[in-house]
Amino acid sequence: MLLLTTGCGVPQVLSPALPEAAGTVGIGQKLSQPFLAPSDGLDGVTVAVSPPLTPEGDLLPQPTGGATVAISYAPDADNRFPEEAFHDWPASDQWLEELTGDGQIGQSFLSRYPGLSGITLRVATFGADTGVGEGTLKPGSPVDALALPLDGAVVSTVASGSNVQVIGAAEGWAQIQLGANQTGYVPLDAFAALPASTRHNTHDVTLTLYREADMQEVRRTTINAAQLRDNSHVTFAFDPLPDSDGQTYRLVLTSPESSAGNAVTFRYQPETTYQEGSRFDGAKRVGGALVFRPDFAKSAPIYQANVDTLEWSSLNHAFIGSFPAKRDTADRFLSVDLTPGTRPLTVNWSLARPSGGQPIVVDGNREKPGGGLVFNARFRGDLALGSVVHDSAHAIWRDARGDPGFFVFYLLALLALVGWCGWAGVRHIQHGR
Repeated sequence: MLLLTTGCGVPQVLSPALPEAAGTVGIGQKLSQPFLAPSDGLDGVTVAVSPPLTPEGDLLPQPTGGATVAISYAPDADNRFPEEAFHDWPASDQWLEELTGDGQIGQSFLSRYPGLSGITLRVATFGADTGVGEGTLKPGSPVDALALPLDGAVVSTVASGSNVQVIGAAEGWAQIQLGANQTGYVPLDAFAALPASTRHNTHDVTLTLYREADMQEVRRTTINAAQLRDNSHVTFAFDPLPDSDGQTYRLVLTSPESSAGNAVTFRYQPETTYQEGSRFDGAKRVGGALVFRPDFAKSAPIYQANVDTLEWSSLNHAFIGSFPAKRDTADRFLSVDLTPGTRPLTVNWSLARPSGGQPIVVDGNREKPGGGLVFNARFRGDLALGSVVHDSAHAIWRDARGDPGFFVFYLLALLALVGWCGWAGVRHIQHGR
């Protein structure tokens, strides 16, 4: 019975073999490759590199110059939460009604990682940043207008002190008209004067986090609505929860002093694929999901090593690291992180991306390939023998229903065999043999 409950370690790999290399990429600062782990018990990693060789083709004594490899949780790569890409605002998403008085907006969710430290949502202030009309830029230096707020490409440079037509706002940036068919974004603080805003929101908005199992409050944080920007992301940050891995929580948004015309709202998906939580209107479970993403404090690596100390495979031109099996990796996004040592590091990349579908991320390299790192990961998760017995019994019962005559014959033969073995064992003991 103990065996049936504890299970046994079964080796498993991320890929049947190392992916085929399509090229190489140099690492100046750091390279990260997120992937979705299929099992608990992560206990090995293989990374293909292009190390320097001697003129005779031999590997140099320290081929990477002390590069490091680490494996860490990668919650930022987890694309299963109901949050689109930062600049995507699909028309299929909608705004809820203003959050006022006794109103409560709720959303439950599964946290797959330790260190839950905040919730990022999308908020609207109904034009509290600026109205529509003419604005004036501050005197001084020219201002770049970007295609998208914060990190878009420069589409135009506007002279300081210019009068511009403001047509909206997002992420703390004003959208201005640049020409008949072109617009751009300029920071709100670049303006000496803006069109009068349509309202002023002045009351506090509170996010309370509960443990879903018993609705015990675990965190609470408040932001005044005057600090919120229209059509933007807002993060309600709080002290990290170290034991949040595997827990289900419910966030509840309230603003009891707010009233119609002095309130904000949040964005949601009426139709959603998110299956690990529910949206709530007060205490009532309703359809759809808030557009949200949990934030997590950075945690220490699950594994870290000097690449030059790992086993070298001349067959695959790869380093192989083995370590004690790590728990709590199944169905989590992890990241293989490579950092150069005393010399630049070159690794192989593949057209295939690993499980999870995420590409390589190379710090400081905007021309990085869109494929995946040539690497593999090994796991030794527990196989629950109880489930194997259950599945086998289910299969036998299914076959018995399909051919009862054969099943009766098979069962009688099995019982006869067991009886004969028992009788032979007793005889063996009686005769002392």
